[in-house]
Amino acid sequence: MQVPTGKQGPLDRAEEARQAAGHREVEAARLVPYLRDPDPLVRGTVAGLLFLRRATLPEALLSGLGEACGDSAELRLLRAELVLRDAGPGPGACEMAETEPDPAIRSRAARNCVLASHPGVELLRRLAEDRDWQVRTRLAVALRQRDERGDLPRDAREVLDKLGADPHPTVATAAAGSGTGRGT
Repeated sequence: MQVPTGKQGPLDRAEEARQAAGHREVEAARLVPYLRDPDPLVRGTVAGLLFLRRATLPEALLSGLGEACGDSAELRLLRAELVLRDAGPGPGACEMAETEPDPAIRSRAARNCVLASHPGVELLRRLAEDRDWQVRTRLAVALRQRDERGDLPRDAREVLDKLGADPHPTVATAAAGSGTGRGT
């Protein structure tokens, strides 16, 4: 299926993709062509649909998407989110947390690294030094969540304490546990 990009604008194509997804579990193959769309609004809509509607995304499909879609930011975000949802395929969240160039995606990967695995304190220290406040904030939220569950290792507590003293107020607030939502 070729995605029409002529007369329709990005909003129309994003709505068409949403309607193609239906209201139940999404068959990923129906939405793959929309991930090739030149507009990030359409690609982002589809990535969200695939994740939120619990699409079945086998490793072969994600590999094929990377080849067909040029490994777009939306596809990398989808991979980062799948790690937490169902230990999905693709690079591990901890690896993405250190290597992903997009800070929004890197921040989600850092959160998922902490929540879906037990990263070592050295990795946590490196993530706490990330240049982008988004990454440090989501890291703090994830560490705080683990601390509230009672399964934060003692050596990871020092990283959370360090984030509590971060110069960026959003990071410090997240580490303190106030003003942070579970969906962050």
